[in-house]
Amino acid sequence: ALYDAQKKLMDTIVQAGAGNVAGDGKVAVLGGIQVNTPAGMSDYFLPLSFEVYNNDGSMAKNLGEKIGAGKLPFSTPMKESIETNFPKAKKNVDLVSTVAEKLEKHGYGSNSLVATSL
Repeated sequence: ALYDAQKKLMDTIVQAGAGNVAGDGKVAVLGGIQVNTPAGMSDYFLPLSFEVYNNDGSMAKNLGEKIGAGKLPFSTPMKESIETNFPKAKKNVDLVSTVAEKLEKHGYGSNSLVATSL
């Protein structure tokens, strides 16, 4: 429910602000859930959406499948591991690399804006 509310808010922000991106710049929006872990363990991010918008607010590409974006599981027992409950969750450092790589392959560079919703 919280992710859905944040996604709706981010969509509103993109629609309102995309026109401020210069030239033919794009807006990339990565949405998902941050999974914080105890000290000494890597945090994870479960990507649920990855969309690129033109500066008129229209969706240019949906790249969710390119990074393995998933859906929330129906059950998340506390004692089970992240890998069991969130098999598509990625370590933050790995996710940043994957997103940057995919954006570069699709021609998005320094004039593109990347936003995340947690």
